[in-house]
Amino acid sequence: MTYYDRGADILYVELSDADAVGNTEHGLIDIGEDGEPVGVVGRRHRSWDRLMTGRHGLLLPRALAVLLLACAGWLVALDGARAVTTHRSATWRVSSLTARPSQGSRLTGSFVVKNATGTRVRRAEGFVVWRRVPNGALVRIARLHVPALASRAAKRVAFHVLQPAGSVPGLYRLSVCLAGRCSRSVTVVVPAPAPPVVVPVPSVRFLYLIPTDRTYRQDYADAIGTTAVSIRAWYYGQMGRTYSLFTDTVVEPCFLPNASAYYASDSWSKIMADVQRCANVTNNSQRFVWVLYADVVHACNAPGRLGAGGGGVVMLPRQDMDGLVGAPYFDDCGIRYTLPPSRYVGGAAHELGHALGLSHPPGCDAGLSTCDTHALMWAGYADYPNTYLRADEERILLASPFIR
Repeated sequence: MTYYDRGADILYVELSDADAVGNTEHGLIDIGEDGEPVGVVGRRHRSWDRLMTGRHGLLLPRALAVLLLACAGWLVALDGARAVTTHRSATWRVSSLTARPSQGSRLTGSFVVKNATGTRVRRAEGFVVWRRVPNGALVRIARLHVPALASRAAKRVAFHVLQPAGSVPGLYRLSVCLAGRCSRSVTVVVPAPAPPVVVPVPSVRFLYLIPTDRTYRQDYADAIGTTAVSIRAWYYGQMGRTYSLFTDTVVEPCFLPNASAYYASDSWSKIMADVQRCANVTNNSQRFVWVLYADVVHACNAPGRLGAGGGGVVMLPRQDMDGLVGAPYFDDCGIRYTLPPSRYVGGAAHELGHALGLSHPPGCDAGLSTCDTHALMWAGYADYPNTYLRADEERILLASPFIR
């Protein structure tokens, strides 16, 4: 079955009946201004067209064409089974059409085919006409095969067809045509596609916190980013899995609302409160583990010091950023240390382990000789990357949603 567009309002359709051998018909289906096929304007046999024009466009004398058609009609009359099917298509009616979008780009629906004359039909073919309201072009979007139709029977036929490529949200009219008989159209609303469902991947976020009396330092930001990537690769080397980083830029700057001296005591609680202006940092989040580098020097022996991790949050002070860039390190009480940058990367890896749920190895806090001294989660961080995760620590991390 094919169709030809003959202007905006007429569809020229080649109709076929699988049972009517050699009796394919043609018709002009009138499409009204509202987009509904309103009826068959004209119909003629393919055999007539071929006799009048010839297979190669040669015009035969009309008298010879009429004589040949009369002979063909006499021969067909001798074959009762074929004679019955000659105009069988005129007995079909299509009604009760329903349709709606489903499963994204698919249309689903059903229609009823009725047989008015009682002629038994084994199978019929049809198509779906689709038109956008108010100005869309007519499109045939599928070929339908109607199963067996008994004498004077009515059969409901379900269909699932693809919407035309490039269909945009809006109102459409849909009709089903079988052998030149078209149903009245129904309106189908094509909704806008739903946004893709994005399942967030639990990830680790690295924030660089800057008090009001400090300036953004690119060397600090670069060192934090390098540390995040290095630790991620080291964890992968230990377990074959690792954590995800929240952003491609890795480091997120956050400007705090107070000067660094404000955060020198009770540093943990004050920073936790003020960082909320940048991100919803919480303990034991199911979505993020937080590593916060604050440009703050904690006061000597004051409570709430930085340089620790646990419960999904790590907070590290300015001294750790100095260590990462190779600058001299002075502790909270002004004592100077000279250590390689790798020690501060290892320190972050150690505290991140705590944030992910790891404890110190058995016996280490009690000073027992059985302490696994060189493990990352005890003193091994000072030798990073030449340290390791214990087997029991790997089991804990592999069960974490943050390690994939």
